[in-house]
Amino acid sequence: MKALKIIGAILLTIIVIMGILGAIAPKSFQVERSIEIEAPADKIFKYLNLWEYYEKWSPWQELDPDMKIEITGTDGAEGSVYSWEGTEKVGKGKMTKTKVEANQLVEYNLHFMTPFESHNEGYMSMQPSGNGYKVSWGMKGKSPFPFNIMGLFYNMDKLIGKDFEKGLNKLKSTVEADESAAYEISEITFEATTYGMIRSQVSFDALAAFFEESYGKIMALLEQNNQQASGSPTGVFYEWNETNQMADLSAAIPVSSVIDKTKDQIFFETIPAQEALLVEFFGNYENLSQAHEALSKKLPNPSLVIEEYITDPGMEPDTAKWLTKIYYLKGN
Repeated sequence: MKALKIIGAILLTIIVIMGILGAIAPKSFQVERSIEIEAPADKIFKYLNLWEYYEKWSPWQELDPDMKIEITGTDGAEGSVYSWEGTEKVGKGKMTKTKVEANQLVEYNLHFMTPFESHNEGYMSMQPSGNGYKVSWGMKGKSPFPFNIMGLFYNMDKLIGKDFEKGLNKLKSTVEADESAAYEISEITFEATTYGMIRSQVSFDALAAFFEESYGKIMALLEQNNQQASGSPTGVFYEWNETNQMADLSAAIPVSSVIDKTKDQIFFETIPAQEALLVEFFGNYENLSQAHEALSKKLPNPSLVIEEYITDPGMEPDTAKWLTKIYYLKGN
């Protein structure tokens, strides 16, 4: 009987201690690491958002190079899934993408199946910093009782943080070294388009003012003739002189039909259909030169260069979401 009382007292003491520890132990955790990467936004984001590219910098990939990988759904889109199964070093699990904001954020559900069952939330974000972007990688989750007690004896931040640091360092070196993957350059057929245009020789520092004034004149003429633009405001570049800091270009707006009576130096011209190279650039107009460098390496002497400004800056304050389509026309 005495022995039972002792055992009961010990069990009661353990229960009390467990209760106290469970009460003071953290109920959740969050781990995050960051790194600076000098590269264009869309180049970095491709490595964050596409599961195909995640494999190139994942810190766990080298632990089991032969682990089975399966990507389901549309890679890069919400709902796509990255599943893995390997040795006990990497276990088995899957990541399901839940949120994608171009050039800004990727969020996903992380489900570990083995060597233990758990559900956590992961995220990767990026924001402008210096000559590139600050990229952050993190994970957060809940620690229910009694598992949260383990958090008093080992540090989740130190345990996982070192892997995040390793992965981010590999991401930085991979992205910055991968010049060929800086931009997705597509081979397309540029469709014949008729524009209302104003052409001029303009200094680089006066480009913004020239475009603003010219677009206003063209739109006013269209309104006077009961017409609407049939596409986005466009820049057509005939010559770009870095030495003199001057450009020969036209501010252009696509139209459905030609207006006979014009004014304010407005003229109408159809650029014929032809083969072209295309880059879809997300970001501030000040960084367009990076995409032009990539295009000029593939087509040094285009017949024309066209920039199509898809996003209205007046409607979208976030410059990371500004889309510009850049065409290098090959000529006929």
